[in-house]
Amino acid sequence: MVRKRPYGTHWKLDEASPKYKNWCAVAAFFDGDGGLDVEPRSFTLHWAISFVDNWPPQLLQIKSFLESHGIQVSKLRRSGHGGWKIQIAAIESLKKTARLMLRTGCLVKKRDEIAIMIRYFGGEVTGSAVGQYINREVRMGKRTGKVRRFDVPFTYSEGKFESLKGLAARRSSLGPSQKATIASTYSGRGLTIYQLASMYHVSPSTVYRVVRGTRRGHV
Repeated sequence: MVRKRPYGTHWKLDEASPKYKNWCAVAAFFDGDGGLDVEPRSFTLHWAISFVDNWPPQLLQIKSFLESHGIQVSKLRRSGHGGWKIQIAAIESLKKTARLMLRTGCLVKKRDEIAIMIRYFGGEVTGSAVGQYINREVRMGKRTGKVRRFDVPFTYSEGKFESLKGLAARRSSLGPSQKATIASTYSGRGLTIYQLASMYHVSPSTVYRVVRGTRRGHV
């Protein structure tokens, strides 16, 4: 018999708890009670593999198995009414979990979803192409949710490159007079670094470098 001892949002298990010992069992659980979440960002897609159940010990056994294979897994937390879930969101952990589950042949319903995520990270399809697939699955009733806009015309590596280009452009967009104004405004009007970053449409770290450079006599 399993003894459940809640402490915060965590549970302890005794030796009688069922164990997950292979990737096929994990893949089969995911196929029935898991989910692949995807959210469009400006340049890339954000993914998460979720395992959901109303019995926390079940999820903790899956979490233990995944972590024993070097997978980063979130803490157990509540999901919906009486439900619990764990998630994988780190990119390398996502790719490894997806490949190992797919390799077992134990995925059926969610096989194509996992496959297209692997293709996206591998540079084979763009975020927009993923969106077309997801929306088609929603329209056909194979996936829950709403039809959404995926305006991400980049593969994962292309999106990362575009994001870094945009960050570099924002960091270099301040002229000497703007830097001087930021420095004087920060010291004279008492505005925070975050407020100034919002005013000049740059990152807080850019404002911090300007302020620090002024104090050291570099601006």
